[in-house]
Order: sequence, then C-alpha cells, then structure tokens
Amino acid sequence: MERDFFTGNHYINSIIGEGTFVSGSVNASELLRIDGSFRGTIRSTGKVLIGKDGCAESFITAETVVIGGIVKGNIKASERIVVLTGGVVIGNIKTPRLTVEENVLLHGQCTVTRSPEAVSEESSGAPTETDPQRFNPMRKTAENG
Repeated sequence: MERDFFTGNHYINSIIGEGTFVSGSVNASELLRIDGSFRGTIRSTGKVLIGKDGCAESFITAETVVIGGIVKGNIKASERIVVLTGGVVIGNIKTPRLTVEENVLLHGQCTVTRSPEAVSEESSGAPTETDPQRFNPMRKTAENG
C-alpha cells in the first residue's frame, strides 16, 4: 500500500505552529510540519509538509515535500513533490515525481527526473544555496522580464 501524502508511515515529530516564526537550519528524520513561518534551510530524510497557513522562505531537501501554503526557495525531493490546491511555490524544484493540483502558483524551473538518483546530482543547473545570485527567484533577468 502506498503511503498517503500527509502522514503515511511517518509520524509528526516536529511542528512549527501557527503564529510562530523560526529561522535557522532544521535537520529532520521524520515528518516536519510547518503551519507558521520558517526562514532558513531544511534537510529531511522524511517528509516536509507546509500547511495551508504555513510559509517557508527556505532551501528544502527531503524525501517528500507537500505544499499547501507558500514556499519561496528551491526544493529538491528524492521521492516526490506535491503542490496542493492554493499552494504557492516561487523557486526551482527538482524531483522524480511531481503532482500539481488546481489553483496553484508555480513560478520557477521544474525538473522532473527519471530516477531519485538524478535528484542528488549537483550538475542540474538549478540554483544552490551557496549561489545566492542565481537563487533569487524574484530577480529580473533578460529571460523573465
């Protein structure tokens, strides 16, 4: 049986609750849920869930990322990325599986690979967290006007 998008075989072991702002770096091994605001870097071997009222200005690397709120930043997922109805992603994404529901805003480069191994390759051309000039999804270039 396939795991569902929200919890599946993962249990929620970290929550940034509504009305809470956190900045810094998070390393998680199970499910990290963000219903408040987060700014920084997220690395997880499990799932990252941005709730419908959640907002993350972040580089996210995880197995699965589910977005119901707002993410400004690049996302790499070794399993899948799901953007739920009403979700907003401003940044680049790379994953072997991408699900996008209706009524979402997706602004950035989407790379859907053929295998999870390709996600970990650094030669993707996608911006990295150590390359802030290329990372800024709001920067105007000749390509995006």
